[in-house]
Parts: sequence; C-alpha cells; structure tokens
Amino acid sequence: RLWIYGAMEAVVALSAILVPLGLSPISHESHFLSWIGAGTLLMIPTTAMGMGLPLLASTMERSASGKTTAFLYAVNTAGAAPGVSWAGFWGLPALGAEVVDLVAAFIQLAVVALICAAAWRMPRCAPQEEHRADTRLDSERSAIKPSAVVLLSAGSASAAAMLVQVSWTELAVQRLGQLGEGFSITVLAFIAGLSVGGFVAMRLLQRMGDLHRTLAAMLGVTAMCLVLAWFTTPNEGAPLVMIIPLLPMTVAGGTLFPLFVGLSSSGGASIGVSVGTTGAAS
Repeated sequence: RLWIYGAMEAVVALSAILVPLGLSPISHESHFLSWIGAGTLLMIPTTAMGMGLPLLASTMERSASGKTTAFLYAVNTAGAAPGVSWAGFWGLPALGAEVVDLVAAFIQLAVVALICAAAWRMPRCAPQEEHRADTRLDSERSAIKPSAVVLLSAGSASAAAMLVQVSWTELAVQRLGQLGEGFSITVLAFIAGLSVGGFVAMRLLQRMGDLHRTLAAMLGVTAMCLVLAWFTTPNEGAPLVMIIPLLPMTVAGGTLFPLFVGLSSSGGASIGVSVGTTGAAS
C-alpha cells in the first residue's frame, strides 16, 4: 500500500508540471466544453490526492479506533498551512505560477523518495500463518461498509463547510480588495483550524466512549461558533483580523472528519474503507 501511495504522490508531482500546460490553451476559452476540459484535467491530481489518506491510514492504523487517522489528518492539514501561506502571500505575487508549480513538484518528488525509502525498508510480509490470518481478517473487514446515515451526515456537514468557505472567501475579497489575498486568508483560516481540530479529535477518540454524543456535540459547537463568527467579524482591518473570528469554528469543524471515521470503523469496517468512504462522502 505504501508503494501505491508513493505512485499517487508521483502522479501529483507530475501533474504540478503537466496540468498547467494542458490548462493554458483551455484558459483562453469560456464555453462549457472548456470548463469540462479544465475540470477533467484537474481531476487527475485531485483523485490521486484523495487516495493518499485512506492508503496511508490503512498502512499505519493498528486498530479501528481512528486515533492514528486523526493524527495523520492533523499533520496533513498542518503541512498545507505553510504551503498556502507561501504560495498565496509571496510565491504567486513575487515569482508567478510557473515557479510555484515547480516548487510544488520538487516537494512532491522529495515526498515520493521518502515514501519509497520507507516502503523498501518495510518487511516483505509477516510469517505465513500470521500473514494468511491478517489477509483473511482484512478481507472480512473490507466487506463491511460504514452506515449510510453516517456517510450522509458526513456529506451534509462537508456541504455546509464548503458553503461557509465560499461565502467567507467572497466576504474576505470584498473587505481586503484583492482576490488572491482574500482567497488565501480564508483557506489558511480553514486549514489551520482543521489541523488543530484533528489533534483535538485524537483526544476525544481516546477519552469519549459514546461517539454519537461526542459527534453531535461537536456539530453543535461548530454551528454556534459560525454564528458567533458572523457577528464578531469587523467590517475592515488587516488579514489577521479576518482570520481570528473563523478559527473557533474551523477548529470545531476539524474534529468532525476523524470522528466520522471513528464512528464508521466502530461498526466493523476496516480503517481504510472507513477513511475512503467517509472522505468520498465528504
């Protein structure tokens, strides 16, 4: 699975160079087919990105608790924060998209090298009997699917989160006066909060026995923090002023995906299936 994960990261690395070249002729068109073409091209790296967390979680998670998945989710989003900060506030304005794409490709290739080194050093397989038992258990757990109610709830929560992100991006652009800066500040607020929320979810998964009540409580906290953010955001000010009211909501929202995964896997589904299906629903 690590080798497959490395291959997907290699696809992302190559896409950082090749996809912009494919988008260049499409960008001069504004009809429906050009939008379809652009979306199809972008689906190549984003599909590879979407495969990453399920593959990595299924490799590292040793139980159905979801704590390791919450940690991976938190670290993944934490790494995205400096990326969006550098690209949005300095890289794109100072160097341009081509240089930013090359930097992204270089980072991805370094990641691929690390993954391949880790995969090469891992044991080839467990002792034969243990390996057969693990394979049979994995097959049985992979056949169990998470509850449709859980997946529908995860999808609904993510739909609400995207509505907030889009509307808040528009608000930030209006108040800051620049599209790039407004978009970057909103994405940074979401990413930073989601990362902290992932670490909070680790604690909740360790200490809370009833995941249904914990998840319901965090959904309520997220909604209340959103209402509070709308009333406390100033009409003008520096980018940092725009971020602060959003952070409590994004931190609370960051706990939701790991909690949904924990709830999905508690029904018997394997952690890889839980992460993959919950991620797809989200």
